Amino acid sequence: MEATLKIHTTELSQEVFEKIQQFIKVNGESDVIINVRPKKKKGFPKETKEAYFARLDRALDNLDQQRNTVTFTVEEFEAFADSKL
Repeated sequence: MEATLKIHTTELSQEVFEKIQQFIKVNGESDVIINVRPKKKKGFPKETKEAYFARLDRALDNLDQQRNTVTFTVEEFEAFADSKL
């Protein structure tokens, strides 16, 4: 027996994993394959070589001048990252 679960990323929850565990308990040893595909293909921004390097120069200048930057502790970063998972 084979089962296919097609879900949207917003529906990914502990309940989904519990359903997979139930399937394995009923059917015994199983292969579990998780395939993640982006809905839209993201490409690089359409910009000229000059515009790209100007954007990099502005970003480096902002870092040097400590403008438009965000600072955080390791704990703050971990809390932020955990909230996105």
